[in-house]
Amino acid sequence: VLHLDVDSAVFDKTPWWPEPLRVTAASGQVKLNYDPLTLDLGLLQAEVNGTDLSLSGTAALTPLGWSFDGQGRVPSVDTQTVLTLWPEMLSAKSRRWFGQNVRKGTLKNLSFDLRQAAGTAAVLASSFQFEEAEVKFMRHMPVISEGLGYGVLERDEFILALEAGYVQAAEGGRLDMDGSTMRVPNARVPDPPVIFDLKGRGSVPTLMSLMDNKPFQISTKTKLGIDDVSGQAQLAVQIETHLKDELTSSDMSYALTGRLRDLRSELLVPGHIFTAELLQLTGTPDLIEISGAGRVSDIPFEGRWSQPLGAPNLTSQVTAKIEEVTLTGRVSEKVKMPIFVAALDIENRQLSRTQFAVTGQGGVFNLTLPPVIYGKKGDGSKARLVAGFVLTPAQLAANRADYRQKLGLGE
Repeated sequence: VLHLDVDSAVFDKTPWWPEPLRVTAASGQVKLNYDPLTLDLGLLQAEVNGTDLSLSGTAALTPLGWSFDGQGRVPSVDTQTVLTLWPEMLSAKSRRWFGQNVRKGTLKNLSFDLRQAAGTAAVLASSFQFEEAEVKFMRHMPVISEGLGYGVLERDEFILALEAGYVQAAEGGRLDMDGSTMRVPNARVPDPPVIFDLKGRGSVPTLMSLMDNKPFQISTKTKLGIDDVSGQAQLAVQIETHLKDELTSSDMSYALTGRLRDLRSELLVPGHIFTAELLQLTGTPDLIEISGAGRVSDIPFEGRWSQPLGAPNLTSQVTAKIEEVTLTGRVSEKVKMPIFVAALDIENRQLSRTQFAVTGQGGVFNLTLPPVIYGKKGDGSKARLVAGFVLTPAQLAANRADYRQKLGLGE
């Protein structure tokens, strides 16, 4: 049995660590057996590169080579020191991603288990918690700040889960990202696939600002301004890509779903106020769609807006449920006719009104008005749609009784 007490030591050259290991205040004991040759490390406690570390394990020499089983615990360590303790050849891709993208933070309750059977590759399992972390989860996206969560590496699968944290958009504000995860199903394969399941909550301008970064560039492709619409957004994005240095659009796919609440815009429909309590958002690299019910200048609608994203300057499409309203009349010659459409409540009070002009060719005509659907009011009654010609004061005075009767307003 060997009793170890080391005040200070530096290991300049080791096969696993690229930088020197500085060990201080080390104490422990090793039991050595010769037939067969085995080493039993009961418990070694030390300060390695300024970090408290405890180790235990066994090793044995077999005809095929060394086999070992070791465990380690670290109460607390900053993310930069982690790389000096993480062997280069163990989960090398995950190690490199960690070094490039975890900018700062502290790991707590770090545990690891390193095993190797003679003649096989070493296997590393680890778990940890992290706090106050800054993580760059995508190349063209802002970092996640003040990250709080945990990580697990087991059977070549690496998972990083975020319990709290946010990204700061260039415009708009913060998007909370709690509930987001990163998963590498097999960290051993070259350029391993990685799946990001990202959750976000924040204002619509914040979302629009973030989604204008690559690979999405939704605001640029749809020609929508960051501040064109106000409201709140909740979304989920699943991104599938690879852990490698150079990525192309073909290396990445994503699917986006979300809910947009309490929306308002005076720019989305020029000359009108657009509002909606709840709209559904979906998106892929080829298409983004927004659907649901809302109001334009207090006129209810229900429909779907879709925008292809495969290339710049593609035309968007709007579809809506249609309630046809036909206006019948007669004109003696080709003339431009001012027409109005209005929605009335149960007491015949005007809820909204739209006015436009059409040109008649002469004779009897049946005019089908633009597609608009009028939803139910809060009391459950349906707004009534009426239409007619816009009359001059003289026309109105001469035809008032007939006009009100045709509109169903009574006397």
